[in-house]
Amino acid sequence: MTWLPSEPAFLGLRPPELEWKPYFLDDHSLAYLSPTWQILTALFESMPTVHRLDTHHPQPYGFYRFQGVITSQQTEQIDWFVKLVEPSQAERLMVAQSVADYVSRHGVVSPPLIDGFPLVLADDVTAFAYPFWQGRLTNYDEADLKQLGRAVGKLHQTLASYPQRDSVQQAGEKRHQMLVTRWQSLQQHAEQMTSLPEEAQAILSSHNPEWLWHLTEQAQMVHGDLNVGNILFLETGDVAFLDFEDSLTAWFDPLKDLAFIIERFVLTVHEEEQLKSHTHALLDAYFEAYPSRVVSSQRFVDLIQALAIRAMLLLAELTLKRQSVTNSEWKKFVFLYNLAERHRTELENITQPYTTRT
Repeated sequence: MTWLPSEPAFLGLRPPELEWKPYFLDDHSLAYLSPTWQILTALFESMPTVHRLDTHHPQPYGFYRFQGVITSQQTEQIDWFVKLVEPSQAERLMVAQSVADYVSRHGVVSPPLIDGFPLVLADDVTAFAYPFWQGRLTNYDEADLKQLGRAVGKLHQTLASYPQRDSVQQAGEKRHQMLVTRWQSLQQHAEQMTSLPEEAQAILSSHNPEWLWHLTEQAQMVHGDLNVGNILFLETGDVAFLDFEDSLTAWFDPLKDLAFIIERFVLTVHEEEQLKSHTHALLDAYFEAYPSRVVSSQRFVDLIQALAIRAMLLLAELTLKRQSVTNSEWKKFVFLYNLAERHRTELENITQPYTTRT
């Protein structure tokens, strides 16, 4: 496999409240003396104010906020959101920026890359900088879900006409087939399967690998990673979409993105009696913006469980390539698979009205 995900910035089901901590570059620490920081700080008239977002990334990688004065043709007070990434991720980020730029030109909100970036800071560190936008993560309430449904509908409508979608389809179908092949290999080779946690083994043994094709019915290009940390509710009232790297291979049924939102914004947050109203707020707004039909009442159960299995197959690929995978990631996706099963009846009842729409 040519690309596999690294561990997420925020472990667990939901990111915590975003915490920006002061990052001191004006002392004589190793961080200050390294070329990474010398190149970035040299862009400013004087030492900038720097904060680092508290994430799972090892330093120096991660997210930073740079504030200060920079002089080009004229003096300018700037406020930047800066990502420091490895070269392999930098390549994907650069290609993904073309997707973000395309949807931005068509009315979908996504931050632009600042001129002069990406900037290579060292052999193993590349910087990307964007305007720092004031915003928040979701409140998980019906108002946010309605706003998000409309925005995702517009996003999917726009991505359906992305000029390079044929290359996304080819890459997505190839990656999908590789995961199906890995699943088949796990079921055929006991020594591979038994290297995985027992709960994951049980789930991966309970379906035929072809079952993963649930994700690709009525496929088109989608975002592919609409988790809580990639959706910013701006002070302007807009919804901004971040991190389009997964979109480069995201050839799925658009309902896959919605299933992911239902899983992370509704099922893992709200009590059973709130599931219907919150999910309908999302779906009503989405289908108003981007009309389509749900093929069966069990559609979202199938999609949520297929998402969990797909994630387990990615973790299996990492494990079998001798790359480190935290046990919490395995537990997370086993939990999400079982969560959909536990709420199967509620999800089918919630979905039923949308199966009759045209």
